[in-house]
Amino acid sequence: MERRWNILRPLAQQQSRVFQPLLAATLNNLGIAPRELRQYKEAENYYREAIEIYNRADVPDRLAQVLKNLARSQMTMGTSIGAFSSSGCKKAEQKSMYLRI
Repeated sequence: MERRWNILRPLAQQQSRVFQPLLAATLNNLGIAPRELRQYKEAENYYREAIEIYNRADVPDRLAQVLKNLARSQMTMGTSIGAFSSSGCKKAEQKSMYLRI
């Protein structure tokens, strides 16, 4: 999986509309394994990068999924949920409000 991620980075820069959502999905998936292994900081790094990409790509349903994974990781780790403020996701916060309705 790590190799796929490295291949996607240059593609996401060249053809962002096509490959950035795929890169973000890959980063979200890469965050799951460390979370299950209780390596929460590593998982959080993957999630935060995926959040940034989904924010730029304007994909609120996928963004919500990553925010849920980040929150799950933070809850398990015992930290406060700072998914929106500490990653600069005000736009994500607004979009997720619509998803709650």
